[in-house]
Amino acid sequence: MKIEQLMVNRLHMHFLMSVQEDEVDKQLTDEYEYFTKNVSEIQNFEQLNVAQRISLIAWLKYYAQMYAFALNNQSQEDILSELDVFLTDKDTPFCSMLKLFIVKQMLQMSKLTFKDLRELYVNRNILWIKPFFQSSRDKQVANARQNIILPMPLFQCREQFERIRKVFNRNDELRSIIQECNYTQKLSYAFLCRFIEYYSRFYQPNTAIEADFIRTVEHDLRDDLTKSFTPLGHRLLIDLCSNFSDKSYFRLHSAMTQDEIHKRLLALNLVAVFISFRSHLAVSLLGNVLFDGQRQMPTSYIQHLSSICLPGLTTSNIITSQMMYVRTRVQERLDQGAYFVEYGKFIFQCSEECPWMFFFEECGAPVDKSVCSLCQKAIGAERYNVLIARDPPQLRIPIPDAFRKIDAYIKKENDATRLGYHIVKNANESCLGDKPNHIDRPISFRFIHFLTHGLLHFLYDRNYLTDDDLKQHLKLPTTTHFQDHFEKDYDLLCQSSIDHNSCYVWLYKLLNHLVDDQFIEKGQLNANENVIRIEQLIEKNLVFKHIDSIENEITEYKQTYATFIQKQQSLENFIDEIFEDEQRYPLLNFFNVTTFHTSNPLDEFILKVQNLPYADKTYPVTTYLLKRLDDCMNIQYLYSIVVFINYLIEKFNHRIKRTDAINIRIMYYLTQDADRDITRKLFDDFLDAWYALTLEEVRYGCQTFKFKRNLPKEKYAENTSIAMLLLTSSRDETMLLPACLKTIADLQNEIFNYFHNTIETTTRTKRKRVPLQSIRSEHVLSLDRNFLSRKLINDSLVLNYQYGKSKDIIYDYEEIEITLRNMISKLVLIDTDKLNLLTYQFELYGNETSLINEVRARI
Repeated sequence: MKIEQLMVNRLHMHFLMSVQEDEVDKQLTDEYEYFTKNVSEIQNFEQLNVAQRISLIAWLKYYAQMYAFALNNQSQEDILSELDVFLTDKDTPFCSMLKLFIVKQMLQMSKLTFKDLRELYVNRNILWIKPFFQSSRDKQVANARQNIILPMPLFQCREQFERIRKVFNRNDELRSIIQECNYTQKLSYAFLCRFIEYYSRFYQPNTAIEADFIRTVEHDLRDDLTKSFTPLGHRLLIDLCSNFSDKSYFRLHSAMTQDEIHKRLLALNLVAVFISFRSHLAVSLLGNVLFDGQRQMPTSYIQHLSSICLPGLTTSNIITSQMMYVRTRVQERLDQGAYFVEYGKFIFQCSEECPWMFFFEECGAPVDKSVCSLCQKAIGAERYNVLIARDPPQLRIPIPDAFRKIDAYIKKENDATRLGYHIVKNANESCLGDKPNHIDRPISFRFIHFLTHGLLHFLYDRNYLTDDDLKQHLKLPTTTHFQDHFEKDYDLLCQSSIDHNSCYVWLYKLLNHLVDDQFIEKGQLNANENVIRIEQLIEKNLVFKHIDSIENEITEYKQTYATFIQKQQSLENFIDEIFEDEQRYPLLNFFNVTTFHTSNPLDEFILKVQNLPYADKTYPVTTYLLKRLDDCMNIQYLYSIVVFINYLIEKFNHRIKRTDAINIRIMYYLTQDADRDITRKLFDDFLDAWYALTLEEVRYGCQTFKFKRNLPKEKYAENTSIAMLLLTSSRDETMLLPACLKTIADLQNEIFNYFHNTIETTTRTKRKRVPLQSIRSEHVLSLDRNFLSRKLINDSLVLNYQYGKSKDIIYDYEEIEITLRNMISKLVLIDTDKLNLLTYQFELYGNETSLINEVRARI
């Protein structure tokens, strides 16, 4: 069966890749007879041999997928009516399965929810789909509550959770469990999760509060609950039973979106996780966030939080941040071979008294001036390679010495204890790339940041932190600061997953796995080293263990959840590929939804590499190029630009006056010149390349120019003078062209030097250098998104054949790494020091008479 599924997937991919988007309607029409014949033939599945089964399934899957594509694009071709009649008349189990597959693919292509798709198609003239939607609507009304997936301990603490569910309404047995919660973390967490499950009912309309149950929790069980969970936990349980207060963030109501409900369930679930850490006999690092050294609720949370080091916070020291940036960027430039003069190999410091460090681009020599961000004194250069003279003087530090100085400063900062909420940063400033040095992947830091701000948001919402605490003590700009960060973290974490809409399920699963003995690190958060220890532990043993395929983690949770709550096998469950039913939908495990044709595999690949543990060390070339992909794609256009520039120099050198070059438009040479045919071909290639460039600015020496094209592509030739495309020594607006050439060439040189300085360090052969105007097409890095996408599809990916996991694409990272290494190893260094410039007619005599006299003297 596994071999058959793999073969079907591969053949199906081959069929799909052979069809262009604009050919779908024609293919549906031309192959309709084959479709009806193949549907009839596959009904006798058991009588077919293996090869026939594989080919029929793959072809029918391909045809049904094209039909889904046509429906999604609202095609009006006659073939769609014929297909509608055929599918309406056919009511066999196989045709039901085929209809289900078509609906799944439509959802995947449109990115709509099932409810939105139903509303879109309910009034369209497609007959076969209406019974599907009507049946689903009836079951959805009957099972409204099951549409929300809840956070449940389905992996860790499952046994304890099932035990609590059985006795939830028996007070005597429940009391016994509560007493056990005082010293059993898994039971404590499971107990809180059961109350979160109970609380989730309040998002349904007209859900009444059970006063008797609240009375039991608030009064009858108060002593036991307070002893096991502290007053913090007891108050939480009461709130869960009563749907919180009217103004609380956590109050549920029927008008909420599912995303809003998920955020609240996540926040309460992570609070439950941290409360459960109290159940251990000794205080733990994670338990110390909410409880003091005696595992008790502190009398004042603002004082408690100010006495511990909170996880998930980066340094607030701008000096350290600047030093880290300088060190990282200068190291990159060293790897790229950017320092080609000895007097440029320095890092600069404002003064002995001011630790602000900075560096200069290009050769590294001082070229411009600015103002120090700390002391507001002038810093930088008075002129090229001459520092501004001032008291106290600026420091010019050799790079190795500067690196040692930076490391010493950062170590001193890390050793210093930073207590409390020591960084105030606007939530909008958070981004996916944020992380401290001791964390490998940004997604790990974002998850820890999410945990901390979820807890702080809860404490403020439940009045354990007051408005005065936030504004006066913590100096926060708004009282929604913690909520804003929590929700921003949630959005960023969702962006880290291919399945954005279901990322909350992955977070449920992570929180469940956090309740494990391996995360019990004894001690208190009284030193930065303890924070680093617990953050690295969470990254290594939690995030990294569940990040290989976030999509599979989500599927696993959904399937386990559906089985646990004995969810009915509704249409939505089959669409989500949670259940199989061979009698109702035969061969469904072959017709799993696929994504590679509806989404860019390169975008998904980049996302996976960003989350891949230790990717910078394991696949250094891949990560290096992907981070700079948009810039690197400009290199492929260099050859076409150089060829045209060389042609113009050969054609016009000493043959055109400056005034003529300025006044005559390019269009003249494309339409009236004797060489117009050759010129037109080379110009068209140049124009395509020029307008494909995505550079924002270009540099020539110490000068920087904004790369702007103020004319539309079709107007360029008739409105641009030929002077703009002549490579001369003029220092005017025509400098944009040589600056562009040099910038692109430098991009390739940076990649070349990085590769040979950090990857192929053992190679002893002399590095080949080629003058810029002598390059050939094979000398230039030809890398773009289309190339990488084709490489991924043809050689470097396979679909997961398992039912329910076909959205997961398994990539061959090593194949891409080897391919990119081979490409770079064939590149050359592009020499931009000496350019062959055009000289205008008669200008050599006027400017260089001494040269002519010298020539005469030697004749």
